[in-house]
Order: sequence, then C-alpha cells, then structure tokens
Amino acid sequence: MQLADLNLATALEFAPQDGKLLLGQERMLLFRQEAFSLLHQVLDAKLGTTLARAALMQFGYQCGYGDYDALSTMYTWDKEVDRLGAGPRMHEWEGLVKVEPLEMSYDRASGHFLFRGLWKNSYEAEVHLRSLGSAREPVCYSLLGYASGWGTAFFGAPLLAIERECIACGDPHCSWELRPVNSWGAEAAPWREALNSTETIRDKLELITSQQREIQELSTPIIQVWDQVLALPVVGRISHTQATSMTARMLDAVTQKRARYALIDLTGVDTIDASSAGHLMALIRALGLLGCTCFVCGISPGVATTLVAVGGDVPSGRGFRTFATLHTALAAALEQLGVQVQLRAAAGLRSAPARSR
Repeated sequence: MQLADLNLATALEFAPQDGKLLLGQERMLLFRQEAFSLLHQVLDAKLGTTLARAALMQFGYQCGYGDYDALSTMYTWDKEVDRLGAGPRMHEWEGLVKVEPLEMSYDRASGHFLFRGLWKNSYEAEVHLRSLGSAREPVCYSLLGYASGWGTAFFGAPLLAIERECIACGDPHCSWELRPVNSWGAEAAPWREALNSTETIRDKLELITSQQREIQELSTPIIQVWDQVLALPVVGRISHTQATSMTARMLDAVTQKRARYALIDLTGVDTIDASSAGHLMALIRALGLLGCTCFVCGISPGVATTLVAVGGDVPSGRGFRTFATLHTALAAALEQLGVQVQLRAAAGLRSAPARSR
C-alpha cells in the first residue's frame, strides 16, 4: 500500500448498532474540541503546567503508538517511507493538524533518525489560545506525544519530538523535530521529562485526593463535646461528595465512640437545596438505625423552608429533634444523659450529676 492510498474514511468501520467506531480491531472515539478545551483547563489548573504537559504528551504517545500498530496490522506498505509518513497523514485525517514535512532521513544500523516539519491549524495551540491565552512555551503536547509514539514504533528505538516554534507563543507556525532520545541535549529536557513522569503524575493525583479528603474533613469536623455526645458543624452547601464522606465518617465515629446523641449544627448553612436536604435526612435516618438520636440546631429560615418542602423525607419521633442553637441542643443532650450543667460567672461550665426527681 502507498501513502497516497491511505483513506481513513474507508478504513474506519462505523458500527452504531454496537455503539463502536473501529480502526481495524482497535476502538476509536470522537470528541468535541470544546470538550478537550475544558479538559485542558482542568488539567492545567489542578496539576500545573508541568504535569499537564506530561499527561497530554503521554496520552498522545499512546495514541501514536497504537495507531501505528493498528495500521501495520491492516496494511502492507510498499515502502518504509510510506509507513513512516502515515503518522503525519493520520494526524491530518483525524483532524488534529495539517502537517508539512521538511526533512526526513534515518538509518537503523547507525541509529540515525531525523524528521522535522511544520504544523498548521494545530488544534492544541488553538485550544490553548482560546482557553488560556498566549503561552511562553510551546503547547502542542499531545501532538508531540503522538509523533514520538509513532516514530518510536516505526524506528524500533526511543524517539522524542520537540516543538521549536508554536503559534500559541506568537510564532507564525508550529515547527517540530523528531530525533532519538539520546541525541537531544538540554533543549529537550521538558519533553523528555514529560514522557518519563508517570510516577510523578500518580503521586500528584494521590496528593490532590488526599488534600481534598483533608479539606472535606476540616469543612465538616466531628467533635466529641461530651461523653456519648458528638457534634457535626456543617458549613456551606452539602455536595454529594461531601455528604458521602460526612455520612461515612459520622457513622464510624458514632460506632467507635458509642455515641447516643449527634448534634448537627446548621448555623453555617444559609440555604439548602433539595438534594442537600435529602443528604441530610439520609444521614439522620442512618444514625437512627445505630440507636443515635439526632438534635439538629441552627436552622435558618431558608433551610427550614426547604426541609418543609421535602417534608415527606423528614424523620419524626424520638430520633430527631430541632433546637434554635447548639447551646440548647447540647443542654438537652446532657439532660438526657443525666448531667446537670451549672453556669458560674467567669468560671465557665461545671457539670454535676442530676438530682433525682
């Protein structure tokens, strides 16, 4: 097969009856550019530029290497140069970029490889300019990863593509160069590190997950205010993730502390939507199943209105009571435990066994 015969329109097998799009035996996917733009913004915001580059470059590398394997299985190429040139042609067929090769030479015996050219209409540079503005460094990370993956699969030895110019930096075009990894000097360090930073990305994601968990726990701390009495102050909107974490931690704390009363303080919640109200009611019911009575306090008018609107889900009976303030809720819980609280000026709280009646 010759390079001119490559036609992705006929090579793809559309199988809507199976919900699949196939290139040979490999499943392909179609996504909107705007969706990738949002993904790019999220990666840059959450991981930072260095790790975002690594994630996108490794993504592109897998795409390039996989496309090479798929086409090698499907076709027998007339010439090796056609096999190599199919990589840039796939870039064009997949709507990623227009490729203009400028120089190509290689020799497997000596280990020499050089392939360079221009990219026009780079989707990645376009996305960066639209979503993040101009850049100080080249940004066609996934395109470089694709070129590196395809070239490595073709040459049988590690190759690395770098971008010397990029329209996202104000250059007239994007220019790229593909060489053996060990032939590059310090100028290729950012891209070399990007392809070798899998562990760094994993560590960063684990750190982000850990930090989010800690933030959730700090936003809804569980406090043992008295023996068998726990308090859960809630601030802001109760999201699904926060509610799941809060419920699991509260149920675990009640079990470990053998708590009989849970004080849920909503003083820091001005309004609540139906979904958040549902999460709250589910928590109260779950605690009731453990034999823990819930005292809900600090309910604002907005929260009260929503709770009334979902009144069919509001627990009733001895397992659920409401109070105006955390102070009165705590006093009621202590009274139920047989603890009497006395107030003394400038001396704080003092507890004593309740007198028999």
